[in-house]
Amino acid sequence: MTSQWIETKPRYASIPGVDPAVDWALGEGADYFYALHQQRQWMPILVQLKDIDPSRFQEGKEFLRSDEMKRWEASVRVSKLYIRPEAGARPFRFCTALVTKEFFELLLENPKLREFVARITLGLPLDRDALPAAAFEAPVGSQP
Repeated sequence: MTSQWIETKPRYASIPGVDPAVDWALGEGADYFYALHQQRQWMPILVQLKDIDPSRFQEGKEFLRSDEMKRWEASVRVSKLYIRPEAGARPFRFCTALVTKEFFELLLENPKLREFVARITLGLPLDRDALPAAAFEAPVGSQP
């Protein structure tokens, strides 16, 4: 099998601070990044926040319109490690999260959201043990 170069225009990587590997993982590289069929929805990321703590970021109230809230709630899971009550004493500038493609769509559409995100780095693909618990609902628009 020979290698083939594919040129594409950046979509999510056109947003300042977004790791260019996100475009690959959500596009041409999806079959490699999402090795497990059950895991094709969730992507681990590291987020560097600006002027907001992870708890408020998870809530989304400061930057989302009311019509975007359901999409946000179905597409973002900030690790509870960063949302505990004692975290407020010394706010975290970074947090890990599981997100879906819809998170990046909201990031494209909503300039106010981008004001609170300094950088997004793609995490390693999830394995079977790292999948979200069954209690998580399927993201909006997801496919089986």
